Amino acid sequence: MIRSTYHLRISAACKVYDAAFSELSVDSVEVVEEETDPKEWTCKINIPTYASLIFKKT
Repeated sequence: MIRSTYHLRISAACKVYDAAFSELSVDSVEVVEEETDPKEWTCKINIPTYASLIFKKT
């Protein structure tokens, strides 16, 4: 399997948008060999409350 890298491009969890946002640190997507559906691999990520995150696959 070829593992891809994902880079965070936009995070709408910033306090600039709302003072109630947590600004939980979201640095990257962790790709792990763990079966969570019919696939052998999955991704793990922290998603802050009320957040929208956009990643780019490289």
